[in-house]
Amino acid sequence: MQVNPQEVSAEKATTAATDLRLVSVEQLQKIHRELDACQKVIWLAGCRPRVPNGFDPAYVTGAQEQLKVIEKLLVQTDAAKPEPAPITCEQIQEQMTGGGCPTAGSLGECAAIWRSDNRWIAALYIWDVNFNDSTAVANWFHKLGAVDVFIGHTLYDTYNGDRNGEVPEGGARQWLVEFSVKEVPHA
Repeated sequence: MQVNPQEVSAEKATTAATDLRLVSVEQLQKIHRELDACQKVIWLAGCRPRVPNGFDPAYVTGAQEQLKVIEKLLVQTDAAKPEPAPITCEQIQEQMTGGGCPTAGSLGECAAIWRSDNRWIAALYIWDVNFNDSTAVANWFHKLGAVDVFIGHTLYDTYNGDRNGEVPEGGARQWLVEFSVKEVPHA
């Protein structure tokens, strides 16, 4: 029995979406391990014509082909893992709180850092109504390795509820700090 892998991509999908299932990387690794063990056992038990009543050698070659398909998928999964942020919220938090968790009296907090193309964006929430030193904030990022730093104050955000530069709960101000860690061409 020869198994022919079907190419499944957005452009060439041959299976109806209702027939597709998501498989975790962990489950795919387990399937790979079991399939690899089975094909080795079949091979060791004997295949025709070497063993007259042995297994059809197509079981082994079919399994080997499917193992290669799974290995390609696993490599793609490894490549798709996001690279870690070059600057962490913890590092920025240290600047905003002196090293502890954000508490009353802190300058604010770093809520998240995410990648957007070849740049990173950090969402800072400034709690101290008297703090407006964007140069100091830019220097935090420069000292941690950022090359280009752009800081914007969110004035209005449909989803977050920002109005006139403040978040509804408590009046914090969201500053979005966009940065890169290597020279990026500008449009």
